[in-house]
Amino acid sequence: MNFPRLQAAAWLELGLDAAQATQAEALAAELEAQGFLLIDHVRMLPLEVGGDHAALTLQLLRDLPPGITHFILHPARDTPGTSHALSGLRGPGGEQGGFCPRGAGA
Repeated sequence: MNFPRLQAAAWLELGLDAAQATQAEALAAELEAQGFLLIDHVRMLPLEVGGDHAALTLQLLRDLPPGITHFILHPARDTPGTSHALSGLRGPGGEQGGFCPRGAGA
């Protein structure tokens, strides 16, 4: 089971409303009481940051605290298909991001 051990405030930061956050915190406590291993931390590549996502990802991984972390990222090679699919999703500098610059291998 992939379920994070988070306080209600952290659930709120992830987009849950107050009732959902309280319910999620209680569910985590119940699952842990039943012996399930829970995720200690949730991290994701910040979508609002442009530039070198590979270097940023490595730094985020280096900075992880001890414990089980669910790390959310979606690396993709820049191909005509991904460029088309992500055409409306540009970073703050106008780039599409990713881990491979345009034209870097197939």
